[in-house]
Amino acid sequence: MWVIEKRAYYFFVALILLSLITGCTETENTTKKTVTRNRTVKNKVYKADKSESPELSDLEKNLKELATKYILAKYKGDEKTLLKITKENAYKEVISGELKLFKEHKFEKIVSFKFQKSNIKEEKEIIVAVASIAPGAPTSTIYYEHICFKKIGDKWFITKVLRDA
Repeated sequence: MWVIEKRAYYFFVALILLSLITGCTETENTTKKTVTRNRTVKNKVYKADKSESPELSDLEKNLKELATKYILAKYKGDEKTLLKITKENAYKEVISGELKLFKEHKFEKIVSFKFQKSNIKEEKEIIVAVASIAPGAPTSTIYYEHICFKKIGDKWFITKVLRDA
């Protein structure tokens, strides 16, 4: 009998430590609506600490849109759009014609976005998983684009793009 109580005690301690490690705090669920980014346990909601500001989420949204615009323009062969949103190495890629081979491929969809942490406020990086179909291939393949952004003046530009297969 003592073994069961001892196990329950250890389980309870492990749950407390787990909630402390994940940064959850306990609050009462006063609303009947489902709350996003939270998990409900027996009429209590454990809210995740939101350290990100709304300004950051707007920036992430804008950078995702810029990355999407870049990828779509690359597959369409729209050099005019690519030249407007790129600088530095990415701009040189557009001018040299390296991106013309993507026009032969069929764009299928953007699978996911993942932001990389950066200590530099004016530079950000997103890893974008892209699904496309190569000429003559029966199915699509997924590859990753590491898109680096830099704030020049008050606008964000794509400065460097690395690709992984």
